[in-house]
Amino acid sequence: MAERNRQRWQTQKNKAMKQIIAAIAAFQQECPIIVKDTQAYGYMYADLATIIDEIKPLLAKHGLAYVHRLNGNNVITEVYHVESGEKITSIQPIEKEQLKGMNSYQVMGSAITYIRRYHLSSMLGIVTDKDDNDAQGQKENKASDNKAADNKPWLNKGTEEYKNVVAAMKNGYTIEQVKSKYKLSKEIETELLTLKK
Repeated sequence: MAERNRQRWQTQKNKAMKQIIAAIAAFQQECPIIVKDTQAYGYMYADLATIIDEIKPLLAKHGLAYVHRLNGNNVITEVYHVESGEKITSIQPIEKEQLKGMNSYQVMGSAITYIRRYHLSSMLGIVTDKDDNDAQGQKENKASDNKAADNKPWLNKGTEEYKNVVAAMKNGYTIEQVKSKYKLSKEIETELLTLKK
């Protein structure tokens, strides 16, 4: 009995891990290269606020969330798959190095921000790169696309709008036409695409 319960628990855990891995993989497919636009001493980097601003909508879309917390002298970052509750964790001790012109609290805050930025980037596979005209153009286009997308309502199953879209899809409406009017979850998009087969 105990062995059967352990096997059942392990099967559920493996299924949940598959869910978080699939969600992160889907996130990575859509996550843009984030431009390093903050100047430091002789180098450029993407600051934490820029990274969070870029990834927040994609995390929500793919059912992911993250938490940063302190435990003693460690920064702990956990990335969660919201539906399954599964998480991956990264732990980094905070190095106590005195930096010129900074008091100990400023050094600590700087180290924590640095670790948070690199935890998110490494755990989610986020790529940062130098700015170029093409990347800047993509960023500006994405920003305007995101504003337009934010104004569109979500298409939800069981609504009158959903029924109308299903009927339209059966009569030749394309998924692109639907996406021009509604935000779609992956599940809804997949269901609508099966109507075209």
